[in-house]
Amino acid sequence: MLNSVELIAKRKSILDAFTKAKDELVTLNTEVDASIKENNQQLAALIKENEALSNVKSSNMTSIKALSKLLG
Repeated sequence: MLNSVELIAKRKSILDAFTKAKDELVTLNTEVDASIKENNQQLAALIKENEALSNVKSSNMTSIKALSKLLG
């Protein structure tokens, strides 16, 4: 049978484990937030690049139509 000192020590050990887990989860969430922010920045850059590419394609289509009219 465990005495009160041992039970208190065991309780403290359990609570310390939970505290450590909580702290690690908070740290993990910070890392997740940083990854989300980075992904959003990359996404914004890709969207901007796609818009530029779409504009080039649209200009190309306009040029193709004009050239088709000139060439008969």
